[in-house]
Amino acid sequence: MKIKLKFGDATATFLLSPTHPKTPHYKKTKDGDIIKFRRMIKFDKSLREEQLKKDSDLYVKLLDSDIEYDLNLTGKIINRTYRIKLDKNFKPVYKYEKFDIRIKPDGKLEERKHKIRVSNIKQELPVVISEKAISYPDFIKRYVLKKSYNIIHEDEGNFDLIYNLAKDLHEKQQLRQIFAFNEETLKPEPLIITHEGTLYNLAFLQGIVDNRRYCLRLLLSDMELRWEPKI
Repeated sequence: MKIKLKFGDATATFLLSPTHPKTPHYKKTKDGDIIKFRRMIKFDKSLREEQLKKDSDLYVKLLDSDIEYDLNLTGKIINRTYRIKLDKNFKPVYKYEKFDIRIKPDGKLEERKHKIRVSNIKQELPVVISEKAISYPDFIKRYVLKKSYNIIHEDEGNFDLIYNLAKDLHEKQQLRQIFAFNEETLKPEPLIITHEGTLYNLAFLQGIVDNRRYCLRLLLSDMELRWEPKI
């Protein structure tokens, strides 16, 4: 994953790496054997839950007779699956519109057509580092940190750019806010890291240096804390 940043007159592309990546894990039996997970077919569509619920005498039939399973299909191991959309009759749907349901401040539900969220951190217009700054303690008090990434240089040519930026933030003990821009309206918009990902309307850069080593972090939030006034 990459991000295109502009600071001053310079524009460069850097790597994004999660600060807390998912670690690989596995499970073992009591005997020490590694457990492997496999996808298997349980039953065909004739025994799906929705179909069984339609039968009001289901429990009586279960007591009086045995359900016949397709022995050639049940228990078959499958390696690849595809998710498809079905209508109420369980027929595949190929053309459909997606809607989002939002809860309004008054508690009512609002339905609106879904807008596809496309990543905007590596487009033609780069993400701009603004002059708006905040201290790290103030950031923690005001915003909920949802996700963070390490920003890493790709080659030696970009090392000085990113190191000097991290050094400047470290010496000033500041976080600098960054903005993405809509390519059509040219107006600032929330950062979208991945396709159909979360909209982060608050994004800051944090810099830490130690001699010639640096750490430049992207801190993301979509929630601001509100404090009740003391009475």
